[in-house]
Amino acid sequence: MPTNPAKARKMIKSGKADVVTLQPFTIRLKYVPSTNEVQPCVLGIDTGSKTIGAAVTIKGNGMNKVVYAGEAKIRQDIPDKMKQRATLRRGRRNRNTRYRPARWSNRANSKRRGRLVPTAMAKLSCHQRYIENICKILPISELALELASFDTQKMQNPEIKGVEYQRGELAGYELREYLYDKWKRKCAYCGKENVPFELEHIIPKARGGSNRVTNLAIACHECNQKKGTKTAKEFGHPEVEKYVRTTLKDAAHVGQIKWALWNWAKDYWWTGKTDKIRYEFGFRTKFKRKEIGWDKGHAIDAAAISLELEETAIPVMTVPSANNYQVMFKVRNSRQLHDSKPNKVDRSKYPVHYRRPTDTTRGKNTTKDGRVFRRGDVISYNGKAGILSGTSASGNCRYTFFDGTKDRKTINKAKRVMRATNITHWPVQTKEDVVDKGK
Repeated sequence: MPTNPAKARKMIKSGKADVVTLQPFTIRLKYVPSTNEVQPCVLGIDTGSKTIGAAVTIKGNGMNKVVYAGEAKIRQDIPDKMKQRATLRRGRRNRNTRYRPARWSNRANSKRRGRLVPTAMAKLSCHQRYIENICKILPISELALELASFDTQKMQNPEIKGVEYQRGELAGYELREYLYDKWKRKCAYCGKENVPFELEHIIPKARGGSNRVTNLAIACHECNQKKGTKTAKEFGHPEVEKYVRTTLKDAAHVGQIKWALWNWAKDYWWTGKTDKIRYEFGFRTKFKRKEIGWDKGHAIDAAAISLELEETAIPVMTVPSANNYQVMFKVRNSRQLHDSKPNKVDRSKYPVHYRRPTDTTRGKNTTKDGRVFRRGDVISYNGKAGILSGTSASGNCRYTFFDGTKDRKTINKAKRVMRATNITHWPVQTKEDVVDKGK
């Protein structure tokens, strides 16, 4: 394991194996081999807030071989969906509709000990789904997780030490007084003095900014109103935006989910799927990566995590390009039970007060020549490969390409390469070759 394509093709044609998945291409034997030996596979996971690194290594014959490597992009749309849900609920509460029972006494979930916020819960779920997906295609016998720890104060101030950890930036100050001294009692944008000042977010909260003191400035009323929801850089003052420090959201999310992932992994692997589970720390991963001579990368870090410290002296066969994958997560399904806009229905089949059933049509789009597409399909469009991220009745669909760009174009010129799945694997080296395969 793994086998070569020619042998796999012969086994499928002779009926000795079945195809399990197309990406990564996996077959399952329909007979018991004479040796009946399973190679030990070690799965290394590099936890993250935006990207998950995964690698599987096989040990034996005096060499470690990396047979799978992948980087999974974690969903970042949860905050926007939470805001949308809150808006819809607020509308229902204020709408003059039938009586809805009071919900003020059912907040037990938000007070539960050990509860994770929805964003962290979604990221934890992505880690779990990715691990489960790999275990379905490879006989994993050992799991290694990196549980990263962050010194958030040192990330902001590398020179911090001693008692400074107990003091913040506002030590000895009140917030407004601190900002007046920081900006020398002048408007941060126009430089006016001796006018009433207002506290202003350099990166607006509507654009993802926070209430941290490093994201606050003082501005006159005219500049504050004129700036609106623009960032300081968009407003023409990049020198002001440089005071904003890097957000600590990602570090906080990884810190929240790491032990939840560890506890879940212990319960998941306790059922006999493996007899060993261990965790690593960032400094050990960095040391092993340097000992082998690898560059920095999520999948490369995962390969280093899968190795024991004493195994770095053993030659390592790096992952071939054909087994290096980019992974994307798809929303499982829409919970919307009806269309937001009324549909034209066949009155001979449905009464006037009925809408057309949408279970079989939701999220789908049909081209002029009768081809049916669905959200999550891997497509090729004008020489670029990507995911069909949204459909519309007008035929103009949203595409998220593997190179990170997005576009909205007609569906009639698209070619489908692979049907939608909850977790989509795609080889890194063949993103552009998809044009020749599309149908």
